[in-house]
Amino acid sequence: MPRRCSGARGRLPGDPKQGLYLDLEAAREELGLPDDADPADWDALRNREEGDPLAEFVSAASPTLPHVQDSRVKYFELDAVGEAIDHSQVSAAAAGVGDDGSVTLLQSDQSFDEIAQELEEGGFERNGDVLVGESAGPEPVLPFVGDAGDGRIVVASTAEQAERAVAGDEEASGVTPDEGCITGWAAGREIGEPEVAVVLRIDDGAQADRVADEVPLLTTGAGDAAVGEPEVDGDLVEATVTPTPEDEDATRGAGSGIGGSIAIELYDCG
Repeated sequence: MPRRCSGARGRLPGDPKQGLYLDLEAAREELGLPDDADPADWDALRNREEGDPLAEFVSAASPTLPHVQDSRVKYFELDAVGEAIDHSQVSAAAAGVGDDGSVTLLQSDQSFDEIAQELEEGGFERNGDVLVGESAGPEPVLPFVGDAGDGRIVVASTAEQAERAVAGDEEASGVTPDEGCITGWAAGREIGEPEVAVVLRIDDGAQADRVADEVPLLTTGAGDAAVGEPEVDGDLVEATVTPTPEDEDATRGAGSGIGGSIAIELYDCG
């Protein structure tokens, strides 16, 4: 289970409890959207119609863009960071959510100088390679923006997160439940499909017969998601989790409906 976020060609700092990644370029192609489809187009969700590919795209991208999602929740519109970044030029996004807040790493064709100029005009102050918006009004939900080089933009809750991501000296650990034999896990799904592939890393080797037949989703009670035949490769075990039709929305956000607790439910450490 690689810990490096290769699609965004960078590393997330710290020890996030949840790690998410989405290849936006591939998602646009899969959904038949133009190359500049905007994953931050919240109007597509407000006016959502059945089978709307843009709404599906925005929904899947939201968990990997916490600076956009959280801004919409708090201010009902994009804050200064969301406005300065042209998300139609972003080709990949990786996000980590932990005890110290959120951090996202974007791969973009947009010039960082262009972003920096708009932010500085709005009250951000430069501190080395990081722009600080704590004194900007209203304060952005993720007020630290940095240039990680090679088209990579970092947006973070704390200065330390931003500085580490810019320096490229930290790795994303993904999700690591605080108990038992499970030392890490990842989840992902194909755009437009409800099934979520879950990979667990097991201390001292994985065993297929310890994988549950069904697991609860975060949104409902036990037994709402069926588990497919597991595959074992050394310390890794992979299984497909399929929600019932009424629970498919729980997996829409690039696997974000599969929370940390499901990893513990999926595998019996004995």
